[in-house]
Amino acid sequence: MKVFYLLLLFSFTAYSQESQFEYFETDVQDKQWFIKLEKVNNGHWEFWIKIVHPSTKTKNKKGQYVTKKGNYAIEFCELDCNNSTYSISDFTIYNSKGVPIDKGNSYEFNKRIVPETMMDLLKNHLCE
Repeated sequence: MKVFYLLLLFSFTAYSQESQFEYFETDVQDKQWFIKLEKVNNGHWEFWIKIVHPSTKTKNKKGQYVTKKGNYAIEFCELDCNNSTYSISDFTIYNSKGVPIDKGNSYEFNKRIVPETMMDLLKNHLCE
């Protein structure tokens, strides 16, 4: 019976590690980027991106500083190394508590990768 529980525990641990995003980079706006690779086929990558926005402090009408907790977005991306293009087909935006506040699809297809952007860094990381 102990062996069964150990196998069950291992399978849950393996599954949770499999669904983890790996830290990739922090951009100039202090947003943290994480990546979860799905598959690659002849220089065509499919992956998930998680972009975590930092908390911000703003002054309200009474002159008091208020902290707004950061939200995060998860997007499904495809990157074509051969043509230097990318697509974003699905996204969901979550509030700081992890509750979805917006979602959509099909807003960027076969866009050229602009030099010195996060997508350019991803291309350099994945394609070379």
